[in-house]
Amino acid sequence: MKMLYRKRISILYFLFVILSLVFINPSIQKPKSDYHSSQLKEITTKEKNVVRIDYVNEDGEITIAANQGFATRKIITTEMGKIETFFDDKGEPVTQSAGYYQIFREYDDMNNNIRTTFQDAEGKPVTRSDGYSIEEKLYNEKRQIIETRYLGMSGEPVFTKSYGCGKINEYNEKGEICKIIFVDEKRNPVMTERGYAIMKQRYYCHDTDYINKVERELYYDECGKPVKLSLGQYGVHKEYDENGLATVLTYLDMDGNPTITNKGYTTIVREFQANGEIATEKYYDLLGNPFSLSEGQYGINRENGQTTYLDKNGNKMINIKNFLYNQSWVVVFFVLLIVFVSTFLSKKMNSLLLIMYILIIGYMTLMFRESISSKIQVSLFWNYSKIITDNRILVEILRNIWLFIPLGALFYRLYPRKIIIMIPVLISIVIEIIQYLTGIGSCDLDDIVHNGIGAIIGYKMEKIALDDYSELSAAYSLGYKYKSSAN
Repeated sequence: MKMLYRKRISILYFLFVILSLVFINPSIQKPKSDYHSSQLKEITTKEKNVVRIDYVNEDGEITIAANQGFATRKIITTEMGKIETFFDDKGEPVTQSAGYYQIFREYDDMNNNIRTTFQDAEGKPVTRSDGYSIEEKLYNEKRQIIETRYLGMSGEPVFTKSYGCGKINEYNEKGEICKIIFVDEKRNPVMTERGYAIMKQRYYCHDTDYINKVERELYYDECGKPVKLSLGQYGVHKEYDENGLATVLTYLDMDGNPTITNKGYTTIVREFQANGEIATEKYYDLLGNPFSLSEGQYGINRENGQTTYLDKNGNKMINIKNFLYNQSWVVVFFVLLIVFVSTFLSKKMNSLLLIMYILIIGYMTLMFRESISSKIQVSLFWNYSKIITDNRILVEILRNIWLFIPLGALFYRLYPRKIIIMIPVLISIVIEIIQYLTGIGSCDLDDIVHNGIGAIIGYKMEKIALDDYSELSAAYSLGYKYKSSAN
């Protein structure tokens, strides 16, 4: 019975290893399309109450616009409003990055879109990844949106982390939004997860290449006082590419002048992939000179889910931590090797191996971290709903699990009792607290859970390996004794 149990557990672990290798493999994160919507032609066809809009390439083929996430959009007009659905290049319904399949828009007598409901494939309200299901808008006599409110699936007010319960827009004489106030349920200014409650905007002049584009943003708290964000900036100056994406970000001080951030640079220059995600990012100091961060990188390159450091000339750098994050199969192999080797090592050697691995974890999680954030996330599995639309979340979960598998294995090797699982969990808690207190990362309850799962898997793996090793040794010894007695 015990042997059968071990076999079943071993099969489950084998499947876990295979699935990890499949999902961690960056090749599955390749974009569905290399085309930006600006590179495609829009073909609009109308039939009764249905409007169909297709993106087509130079060969006339229906093609997914990477930045939009769909190839075809259908708008069906009904007596109640308009239903907007999205399809891929094969005509199959496709979910949008925020987690919805279709949109239901309602209009007033002036044809203003006053209410938008985000729905699933069956037409039922669904909660977007940013925390709301319904969006209501109020307009002034000039048909300008003066207020936006965010509601849950039942129409109740909800507080979103990025936008509060809603936002109020103020306009300048040119009709541009010059001030955005994020508010709570009672329409009072409220601080959001972005770090501010009020944002003031200044636009480029109309005789520039950046028509209707925000030139500068400055941030304020709920009392209207300038507020410093995570990098130490009070605002940002923006420049754009031909697709309207902000490619040059220069961080500003309280007076709106370029400033040195907590990381040491002043300006970030970016290039984007067709889907709107960052392709490259380079750093520059206050004088416009290339600037290197803590591990010597002057920038980063992101491709197919991999992040690679760049040197001063924009060439890829060799970096151990960078390599391990990008080549996750190496991590899986390395972890399994540790579990296997520890089975044959003495307790003294396993103690040394444990100390070395704890130092590796400290290096991977605490040393040279570029993130400057002091957030606490106590909601369990808060981002699981995004896994379907964002594979990177699943990759990060698997990394956190695999990172702690050796700890569970090595601690079991030294003290084979269930209570030993608590030590890796405590180590994870300490890491999260240090990240929070030092501002190099967020304190996330999910990370502790995933690390704990990894420790349990490592504990079980080592137990099975030791049991199998003991049985093989016993069988070998018995066979050897039998052979000796026979002689």
